[in-house]
Amino acid sequence: MKSIFNQRDEKDFVSTKSAEAITDGIFAVAMTILVLAIHTPLKNELTTMIQLNSYLQGFTLDISLFILCFLILGSIWIEMRFLLHNLEKINKIFMWLTLLILMFVVLVPVTYPLISDFGTQFPIFRYFFDINLLMIGILMLTQYIYAEKKEFFGNIEDYGYKKRTAVFFPLIALIALILSYFLESGSSIIYFLLFFDDYIVKIPDYFRSNKS
Repeated sequence: MKSIFNQRDEKDFVSTKSAEAITDGIFAVAMTILVLAIHTPLKNELTTMIQLNSYLQGFTLDISLFILCFLILGSIWIEMRFLLHNLEKINKIFMWLTLLILMFVVLVPVTYPLISDFGTQFPIFRYFFDINLLMIGILMLTQYIYAEKKEFFGNIEDYGYKKRTAVFFPLIALIALILSYFLESGSSIIYFLLFFDDYIVKIPDYFRSNKS
């Protein structure tokens, strides 16, 4: 006989619309704020070619990091929306997991300018950036595992493929964190693999189909 603590009724669950709404709003704000970290010079800052060349070097780095972070946040948003779209219902615990992910998402516009300004001189800022993304990845994986355990999913096929996709992001963030310890710059390039995750996680299926 189930105890009162294990019993559930429909009041314990809500639709995914509330989580979708706050997710879209937070990502829209965070992705917009990213551009504010790009430094635009005042008139008296650029008076010589030497100053211009110096500014362009920093500007190129700022733009590169902006593009990378924008695409990373876009990748996270796509994965979260895909997950929410395939859930029939969620509960309070799942919503708290969503809020924790969004908390780390809004930290991305804070951590990425530190790499541009101090990343070479102080590696700890690169660690902060990678750890922040790693926490997002771990929480997203936790979300997926929890949703699967609670049977929140609708009729979704190929759970094995979806599990590998959920593991891929925190794995990439962990590798980037390890590389940051050995490389002064360039470790963030590995995040570009996130944009090919649909192809990379299907590699085991490709080898299985060839063997059979």
